[in-house]
Amino acid sequence: MKKANAQPRLVKKCKLLLFICIFYYLVTWFTGCPIRFLFGIPCPGCGITRAWLFALRLDFAQAFSYHPLFLLAPLFPVYFLLEEQPAIRRYQWHIGILAGVFLLVWFLRLPFGSLAAQLRQGFLFRTFFTYRKLATGNLSAY
Repeated sequence: MKKANAQPRLVKKCKLLLFICIFYYLVTWFTGCPIRFLFGIPCPGCGITRAWLFALRLDFAQAFSYHPLFLLAPLFPVYFLLEEQPAIRRYQWHIGILAGVFLLVWFLRLPFGSLAAQLRQGFLFRTFFTYRKLATGNLSAY
């Protein structure tokens, strides 16, 4: 009886993953990475898509230069598809450690010298300072 129920569950999960992929594609079609668009800095996952494109060309050196953790990205959808009910509590430590590793790699890859210049390119920064200039009447450069 468990096998008969597994097939519709897998189909539902595949549909959900397809919906998430299409939604993400539509959101990023106009803005690119949403975090880079809003804040002006790359997100912890920036470069994974480019890394996989180079990995598919068997250029692993270039792939690792774009994102050293690109091999971990396919684990999430595979885990989601294969687990009957994802037990986040059971893998709580694994998820925390993995998130910490991603944040550490992201922090080490940030170009600190140009961080202020990158933040100025973000939508939120530009919107705030445009509003501030209009409100104060000071239209000089920020």
